Amino acid sequence: MKLFSTLPAATNDEYRKVIKQQMNRMILLALIGLFTLAVVFLGKYAFQLIVDDHTISYYSGIGFGLIFAAAASWFKNKRLLSNEERLKESRLKYTDERIRAIQQKAWQWASITLLVVIYFFMLFGALLYPNYMSELYPVFGICIFSFLVSYFIFFRIYEKRM
Repeated sequence: MKLFSTLPAATNDEYRKVIKQQMNRMILLALIGLFTLAVVFLGKYAFQLIVDDHTISYYSGIGFGLIFAAAASWFKNKRLLSNEERLKESRLKYTDERIRAIQQKAWQWASITLLVVIYFFMLFGALLYPNYMSELYPVFGICIFSFLVSYFIFFRIYEKRM
């Protein structure tokens, strides 16, 4: 399963380009992890911000998790590029229409689930934790708004391309 998959490839050379794009994305993901670590530690130690140990541990875990996940994926793809037989096998699996339809449905239902969960947090959070929800409403609202706006933008982009 490829979470950040791109366009299908018909030949091994095209698929090699797709893999290299994914490797570049993994480098970007590792840089985001480094950025997360830098923000936390610079904020705490360089700028003397008041940050508790739990917050530092939480964001350190996120940063290191991004770095290690990106590195593992990058090395896996590097190994895949070095073996022509594995590359072909992976390409055939990757370009299978059934798998691509499953990925599309999975993304669709994951997105719907995310919106429903945010909605229920807003609904029941207001009843159970009214003091906190006044601060979280804008965050949830921005999440839902960003999702809907990005959906319509990407829909228009792909409507013109396809």
